[in-house]
Amino acid sequence: MRTLPEPDAWQDAVLDRIIEHLAATGAAFTADDAWDPMYGLDPGQVRPGELGAAFQRAHNRGAIRHVGYALSRRRARHGGLLRTWQGAVAA
Repeated sequence: MRTLPEPDAWQDAVLDRIIEHLAATGAAFTADDAWDPMYGLDPGQVRPGELGAAFQRAHNRGAIRHVGYALSRRRARHGGLLRTWQGAVAA
């Protein structure tokens, strides 16, 4: 079984910046949007829990707010339920 390295501060900063960018659009978004190829996240290097923790940090800072739910579009998630977020300023 392959093990992933422990997250580094730089990775947290990258994830936080991706969420800030998504929030700044004013549109509703999900974690699926953070996996968009333009952001360059490698599923082999980022644990899903790390991305979830980044969303929690953004929510705790008041940068995003929960606005609903959606089904995942990612094959790996098999249509699992996701929270839908929106930038708090745009809310």
